[in-house]
Amino acid sequence: MDNFISKINEIQNLIKNTAFLFYQQKNEMGYAQLGETLEALIVGVNELINYEKNEEDIEKKEKRINLVLSEAMKAIEVNDTILLSDILLFDLSDLIKDL
Repeated sequence: MDNFISKINEIQNLIKNTAFLFYQQKNEMGYAQLGETLEALIVGVNELINYEKNEEDIEKKEKRINLVLSEAMKAIEVNDTILLSDILLFDLSDLIKDL
């Protein structure tokens, strides 16, 4: 459990750092950091699946994460790094906190 909480905190820090890079218009660094953030998110979600016993809860959480990531992808497609930052910082970070 402590390891899972530590992983969640790490993911939240990565999300914040990534968002701040985009806010500062350091887009190349932001996209590089985004890759690391998404990798950590995948690991965290996999740990959640192993930890969580209620499959219905897992499905709900996965759907919420996928919805937020879809919105982030739309922001990337239109090259709107400020919107991407907002999605990461306010939507994804809050969602991760609730895991």
